[in-house]
Amino acid sequence: MSATIRQALTEIFGSDGVLTEGPDLDPYLVDHRKLYHGHALAVVLPRSVEEVSRVLKFCNDHAI
Repeated sequence: MSATIRQALTEIFGSDGVLTEGPDLDPYLVDHRKLYHGHALAVVLPRSVEEVSRVLKFCNDHAI
């Protein structure tokens, strides 16, 4: 399922709008104090209010 989600997000936002590789994700998964580390299948980089709306709809539709 994770590959399907990544593929769908990439189709919606383009390859430059979705980060899916470990080194690309790393800066987004650690808080500024470096105390908390998260996990994510992808990081979406919306470029407009419309894209924020689209990613929220996608997450809602897929219970993410």
